[in-house]
Amino acid sequence: MKKNILNLLTKIANSVQLSLPYCGALKVSLNDENILLTAVKPALSGNGIIVRLYNVSSSGQKLQLKCNHHNRRVSQIHLSNAREKMIEPFDLQGLWPAFSLKTLFILV
Repeated sequence: MKKNILNLLTKIANSVQLSLPYCGALKVSLNDENILLTAVKPALSGNGIIVRLYNVSSSGQKLQLKCNHHNRRVSQIHLSNAREKMIEPFDLQGLWPAFSLKTLFILV
């Protein structure tokens, strides 16, 4: 039962289109059903979007993240902390660690 609910939530979250106040339309697509989109919000600075992603798998996963904001492509993706400080560039080619939660600052 728990696995079925998780699969359903994953399918819903893997391709989501949102309309956010002060942020406009955002389309986020994930390629992996083991990575959940758990939060999305406009950055307080107004120049990007904050997303939180969680790898629910017990093994590392490759992430393909596609974002579109007002038909503009993403310019940069950084790891972020809870205060929306950009820590370091995020490598989309790297392996997403098992059971890890990441907050990303997406500049558009």
